[in-house]
Amino acid sequence: MSTGLHAKVSEHVFKMNTSQECYIRTIIQSPEGMKTKADMLFFIGFGDRADNHDPLFKLMNEQGIRVISFDYPTHGESRCSHLDYETFTSLSDMAQEIEEKTREDVNRPLFVSGWSTGGLLAVRMMQNNYLAERFVQGLVLITPGISVYTFVGGDGIIREKTLLQNPTPPHMGPPSPVSPFLTPVFAVNLKFNSSLARGSHLPNFIPTLVLVAGEKLDKYVKTPVLKEWIKKERITKNNLTAFQCENSMHEMDNEIGTIGPTVRNLIKDFVNNQQDKIRPYDTAACKSL
Repeated sequence: MSTGLHAKVSEHVFKMNTSQECYIRTIIQSPEGMKTKADMLFFIGFGDRADNHDPLFKLMNEQGIRVISFDYPTHGESRCSHLDYETFTSLSDMAQEIEEKTREDVNRPLFVSGWSTGGLLAVRMMQNNYLAERFVQGLVLITPGISVYTFVGGDGIIREKTLLQNPTPPHMGPPSPVSPFLTPVFAVNLKFNSSLARGSHLPNFIPTLVLVAGEKLDKYVKTPVLKEWIKKERITKNNLTAFQCENSMHEMDNEIGTIGPTVRNLIKDFVNNQQDKIRPYDTAACKSL
């Protein structure tokens, strides 16, 4: 339910401390009319852009959450040589640098979140103790790339019609790059880090929410493998909450009908439950795993 609050959106371009000449477009979306209670660092998917998730960001703003997101190299409006020059380690370094450049209060709680490739990046950063200066209050993973198909979308091409069923998603541009085959070195690194993620564990002190799409509808992440990973994580981690929306395709937060709002509300309930508003989850179009 909307509170009628307005969000303040600012756009920045930061020169990164990298070996290549790299300027990263960063978006900060802050709540107006209420105190900021926490920050959320949101990592986009492959072929995605930082301004494609506005409905989720606005709902976070209504909870008092300030959202920071950025375009990867070769994505959106960032200006860098090529994503193939990057690894998950260098992207983690980049994310940490952006967090430091945009930081308002080191003592403010931080949520780390990501969709698809961004979800995998969030996992690897937490497994490698990034953002250690901040109190990470929670981890939000939307169909994280724990195990990805080689031919994403069914034929190796990223298309809106294979990402989600919503005919009018809030996208600010078409998918770009349109295929991992256009960034083959990074694609291999992504596969390698998927394997590393499955072979390591998340820190057991960070509450985690995982959102899973339909087993037959997600053409990007292997849902059965993701669900098996969740089971293994729960052996050592008792604060992992997971939901599956069986009628959802891959881009869950922008999905059609009641799916998108349900996914966004589950994230809202999760962030509030880590603070001071303990409430039952509004599952609606999804089910608990």
